[in-house]
Amino acid sequence: MNRGGRPKNMTTQERFWEKVARGPVTECWLWRGGRNSDGYGRFAVTSTRATVRLVLPHRYAWELRWGAIPPGLHVLHACDTPTCVNPEHLMLGTHRANIADAARKGRLRGQAA
Repeated sequence: MNRGGRPKNMTTQERFWEKVARGPVTECWLWRGGRNSDGYGRFAVTSTRATVRLVLPHRYAWELRWGAIPPGLHVLHACDTPTCVNPEHLMLGTHRANIADAARKGRLRGQAA
């Protein structure tokens, strides 16, 4: 066991899913791990060279389910829940599409809902 009480041989995927409140596929699966100042999750991924990089959990969940994220695309939340990591609630889109969606839904900072 390590300091956190988890087995040392736990895989990155096991550590990831341990931090997710999963439910039916139709519901949001909420990230229970650390978050950044924007309310999005953050997850430490260790490479084989023992380097650590922080990733956004919804992006990690996308890659686990659907594969690599093409260059220039973002992983967007169809459910509008920043902590949701349910791959069925995620979609690929451009930065422009994400901003347009946020504006349409009144989610841009400094904008009245």
